[in-house]
Amino acid sequence: MSEAIATVVVVFTKQCPGCRTVRGSLCQSCRIRLVGDSQVFIGFDAGPVSGTALAYYDDFAQRVILAAKNGGRTDVLRDLGILLTDILFTPSRSGEHPAVVSWIPASRSGRRARGYDPGRLLARSVGRELNHMHLEVGVDLPVKVRPLFTRGGGCRQTGRSRRQRLDGPDLRWLGSDPIARLILVDDVVTTGSSMRSAVSLAVRHGAVSVDAVALASVR
Repeated sequence: MSEAIATVVVVFTKQCPGCRTVRGSLCQSCRIRLVGDSQVFIGFDAGPVSGTALAYYDDFAQRVILAAKNGGRTDVLRDLGILLTDILFTPSRSGEHPAVVSWIPASRSGRRARGYDPGRLLARSVGRELNHMHLEVGVDLPVKVRPLFTRGGGCRQTGRSRRQRLDGPDLRWLGSDPIARLILVDDVVTTGSSMRSAVSLAVRHGAVSVDAVALASVR
């Protein structure tokens, strides 16, 4: 006697990490909510470096960013990269200098734990979107995405106290050619030490201008 074997296939559908109701990646409503009415100026504890973030690192932004950063939602990282591009692109600046997009690399232990570097994926998304925007306005000046920084043997920033974070990571320069315009992306700015160290390093190696952008800034 034959037996009918029923196979049940359960499909786990990804949901928007912001509202957790809409299927797919970051929905349009949550994109608008994340960006808000205006961007956040990033002030640093020392030095002349300044930058811009999409939002403050509050409950909603934190939920979205942690899903992208630690929850394996690389699709959300791509969406967040597009939002970063919106605060970077102005047609009047797009033809000034060839731009290089780079990122502050995650620690080795962080990359191992996640299986990817969030900053690298953000940078790739920003570079791809900027090139699309350049084509739309007729600018023949390709944006390149390059790793310009590497970490030394210091420990990761995550989990350190504010005082410990102020020392920043041990960053080293990988670039060879002078950079006219650097677009530096990061996920969350806490004290600004990582971004300040990266910008200082880039300027010492000939960067003419630096646009520092992050997904969120701690209040």
